Amino acid sequence: MKSAVAIYSNRQGKEPRLRMYNHNYLPLKIFLFFMLLYMFTASGHMYVQDERTRFDVTRAIIEHGTLAIERGDGDIARNGKLYSKYGLGQSLLAVPFYAVGRIVQKTLFPTEPYVAQLGVCFFNIVITAMTAALMYLFLMRLGHGPRAAFAAVLLYGTCTMAWPYTQTFFTEPLAALFLLGAAYFMVFGGESPDKGLATGAMLGGAFLTRADTAVAIAVFGLLMFIRWVRRPSARMTAVAAAAFAPIAAAVGLQLTYNWWRFGNVMNFGYHGESFTSPLSEGLSGLLISTGKGLFFFSPAVLLSVLGFAHLFRRNRAAAFLCVAPLTASLFEYGRWNLWGGDLSWGPRYLVTFLPLAIIPAVEYITRLNSGMTAVKKSLLAIVVAVALCVNVLGLSVNFHVYTDLLAKTSDRFEGSNGMMLAIYFNPRFSPIAGHAEILRIMATGDRTSRMFNPDGNPDIAAALTANKVPDFWWAFYLDKYQNNPKRLLFVLGTLALIATALAASVLWLMRDPALASGSSPIRNIPE
Repeated sequence: MKSAVAIYSNRQGKEPRLRMYNHNYLPLKIFLFFMLLYMFTASGHMYVQDERTRFDVTRAIIEHGTLAIERGDGDIARNGKLYSKYGLGQSLLAVPFYAVGRIVQKTLFPTEPYVAQLGVCFFNIVITAMTAALMYLFLMRLGHGPRAAFAAVLLYGTCTMAWPYTQTFFTEPLAALFLLGAAYFMVFGGESPDKGLATGAMLGGAFLTRADTAVAIAVFGLLMFIRWVRRPSARMTAVAAAAFAPIAAAVGLQLTYNWWRFGNVMNFGYHGESFTSPLSEGLSGLLISTGKGLFFFSPAVLLSVLGFAHLFRRNRAAAFLCVAPLTASLFEYGRWNLWGGDLSWGPRYLVTFLPLAIIPAVEYITRLNSGMTAVKKSLLAIVVAVALCVNVLGLSVNFHVYTDLLAKTSDRFEGSNGMMLAIYFNPRFSPIAGHAEILRIMATGDRTSRMFNPDGNPDIAAALTANKVPDFWWAFYLDKYQNNPKRLLFVLGTLALIATALAASVLWLMRDPALASGSSPIRNIPE
């Protein structure tokens, strides 16, 4: 059987003819659209030591055939070498990206070693685009039409922190893909051991990427246990065993790696970090603070709050997995002494749960054409517009520029910790306001700023205008090579190619029969 739709067309007076449309192309179109969009807005560089450490592991694997690194965040192992404290999952999966970048660098840019790193900078672009395509399939399996499903995916891909994090090499986007994949197989897998194995593989991948997803993984395990208790059978036992096997293998691999490095299975390489923050501070900071709150940096999640009850009535398992892993992890991260996940845009640790957290929003969106009042439509438009603007601000300015400018007037704060608390909880110093101010300075060249230079310090004024372009790869290189015609032409050609491909992907999407008709494109037709 093939999944297709019969579509009739009558062009230029010709007789209607039957055309077959393969539904499987639509997720591919979504993937290509988001990948090209994210390529257009990529920064082309890394931001913090966390990213560079993971990259150094990837590079060490290719260049030296080892997991040891020369510098970075980690600890000295029993063999006297330095090893990263981060999970191996992302560093291993990024190997092909580095290999491609290395080939391009050696072939076309032999004197530009940073080109090899650019390959790894594309990692989260591909991962987030894959997440968007999988999210579309998830929503379709829930019973939503293609338009509503695509609208929710667009909401996730452009109106949440997912977009700014495509510029990074942080691990949260990959963990998000794994958890969404696990939810997909668990919700729609039924009593199939194969789907159980896939669920476990996804959860095992999440653990190897970020060990702190163990709390979320436990929530998935709880749902599986509840299912087994409600319908105990040999089949359900086989599903549970199939799911448990890859999780156990992943945990075993990580613990063995800990023992091999440090002689202690519970030594992950973290030192000086602990669960010591007041829970009230962490929870309020992660959810509603102006400097790190989820509802400020991804306002689209508010639509999920409005749509959750409808999702619960539609599919209780899906509703549970959209909320419970995030809720449990909030209590985990809320106690972490570095709950802000700095230096980064918004509550970085919660990026892992964004795909699942956005899924209930589709229930609110579907009511646009079923009696939704003008007030509710206006609310939707306002939330989408604000969410889009907030995350474009996150894309356009390097977060380090913002914090470095604030640090130059650190006498206003009581030490570095005082500055970070001001960023977190004082609306005047919110990164959203700070990024908007920096963009204003870029656009106008104004050397004055009440936020960053209230005393008119000439050194700070010079720093304000030193950042002349937004944090996009093409803006940086167009400025850098403005006096080098050959390289300028290469940058312009690359930019034109990506822009043209992006425009073509938009047209390909908009001409899709399923999106144009608004009806489900799936129809079984005999081969």
